[in-house]
Amino acid sequence: GAIYHFALRTTRLDEVAARVRAAGAKITVEPRDVAIATTNGAGPVAVRIFFCDGPNGESIEFLQNTLT
Repeated sequence: GAIYHFALRTTRLDEVAARVRAAGAKITVEPRDVAIATTNGAGPVAVRIFFCDGPNGESIEFLQNTLT
């Protein structure tokens, strides 16, 4: 079966987004800062993310954060 979504962590999210765009991939969610809720009481975790379409229609998420 096909994979619908997977995520990759990077330390250079904006550079990766530029390379993905230059390669001709469709960015479906532009780079942005978001807070992800936690369930352990530690409070929200700040991350920077973007999404693009993969070559077989999968959704590829890239994320960058400094806490984990």
